[in-house]
Amino acid sequence: MAQRSRDTANAIVPAGSSHSRQDDPPEGQLPVRRWYFLASRLPGQLATKSIGGLSTRRFIEAVLWIAATDSTWPQLPKSYGNFHAVYQRFARWARLDVWDYVSTCLEGDPRLPALQRLVRQHLEIRRRRTRHAEKAPVEEKIAPATAAPIDRVHELEMRMAKMERVLRAMLEAFPQIAEDFPELKNGD
Repeated sequence: MAQRSRDTANAIVPAGSSHSRQDDPPEGQLPVRRWYFLASRLPGQLATKSIGGLSTRRFIEAVLWIAATDSTWPQLPKSYGNFHAVYQRFARWARLDVWDYVSTCLEGDPRLPALQRLVRQHLEIRRRRTRHAEKAPVEEKIAPATAAPIDRVHELEMRMAKMERVLRAMLEAFPQIAEDFPELKNGD
């Protein structure tokens, strides 16, 4: 089955013809009801298009195709867009634990174990790379998926505090927009 999908990835599409959803391999297709269920539960604005224009549904379908076929990122069919952009967005979502939300919404989908394995592999590789770069203590080498929920909450609070500091620095640099953020104006 994976060989057929890999052949689809290398198919030549004549110039001027556009890809449609019907051209997509079945391994990546996401039913409409499941997509609306998933989109309604994604945090923030994640259910909208990315900067490059690839819709979130197409992006998730591309990642599901990669997981289901056990293919490499360059083998992604052209109908899903630029494989590098899809990979970058996948990696960002993995860092932010968005795939946890997606996994809960895809309960019962036969591709879910493959998706979870893909995310785990990515996070493990990332963890190994940063471990060698940072030489962190043993306690900090725990993967985010195995960390306690309290640790995740603490990590999110730290991220929020950092973002507030960045916003305050921006307000100091650009005082003309300070009136848009009265709650942060005086360092409250």
